Amino acid sequence: MYTYSLRPGYYQQNVPRLAIGGHGKIYSIWRDGVPCLEIETDADSWNPFDAECFFQEYFCIGKGMEVYFIHLPQEGEMHPMGEEHPMGEVHPMEEVHSMGEGHSIEQGYLKSRQHSIEFKIVPCDMYFGYFYEHGDRLYIASDSRLRCFDSDCTLIWQTKEIAVDGVVVKEFSEDTVSVSCETDPPGGWVRHLISLRDGEIIA
Repeated sequence: MYTYSLRPGYYQQNVPRLAIGGHGKIYSIWRDGVPCLEIETDADSWNPFDAECFFQEYFCIGKGMEVYFIHLPQEGEMHPMGEEHPMGEVHPMEEVHSMGEGHSIEQGYLKSRQHSIEFKIVPCDMYFGYFYEHGDRLYIASDSRLRCFDSDCTLIWQTKEIAVDGVVVKEFSEDTVSVSCETDPPGGWVRHLISLRDGEIIA
């Protein structure tokens, strides 16, 4: 079982550390009471909706204009590092999925002698909004769209721009999801029914 805690300004020297930016929140990830990973985020990236959650084998952070998917060390992959094993370096990011309009999902790895930790960065148009989990899929609402990811945090679909200042999921059904979209702020909200199969607007 995974848990996490926030440890501002604190590092544990015997666990791998992933720095995404710097000088921001430091998440300490524990598996069955044993520390296995630290994640440091960017202090300059922030919005009031910032959130985090566990999903399948990932720790997910919604922060500012981006979402981070960090693959968690599994049983048998955790080893004490000791002073002779460096914390590791983040290898160059690679584009793994084009989202259109100049946006793409990037993937990178934190590698050391004993660890290889995969993470993905998903850009939002203006800001991250909310995480929603339904079945074996994770949904991310942003300022303008709803995006659907599978259990490996791979993008399945994204809606077209359906809002200008916020998308909120109201209800899931077997085949659809009902969302409220602010199209004329402040207060101009409209409802849409979205297909869970492909993200197309039904009504």
